[in-house]
Amino acid sequence: MVKISAVIITYNEERNINRCINSLLAVADEIVVIDSFQTTVLKRFESRKASGWWSILFKSHIDQKNFAVTQATHDIVLSLDADEYLSEELTKSILEVKKPGLSRPIE
Repeated sequence: MVKISAVIITYNEERNINRCINSLLAVADEIVVIDSFQTTVLKRFESRKASGWWSILFKSHIDQKNFAVTQATHDIVLSLDADEYLSEELTKSILEVKKPGLSRPIE
């Protein structure tokens, strides 16, 4: 079966992070969140859904993304910003690829 790591970078996205994480729950085998020392309230509520939560000093968008990928444990990584989320259509497509016995390449 295909295993997917979802990585999210965030900074003070209290209004969006819940929607982002919830959209990944059906497809991600792990969810890694990288924040830039945002509020502890957000971390307290959402960390129970994430597989891992790291706070690192923001240097650049790409540095955050690159660090997030290094924390993923699966070969396939789905990367989102906290204000993004998976549509129902995309979720269904990913679940089709994850079906046991499916051997077609992921596009």
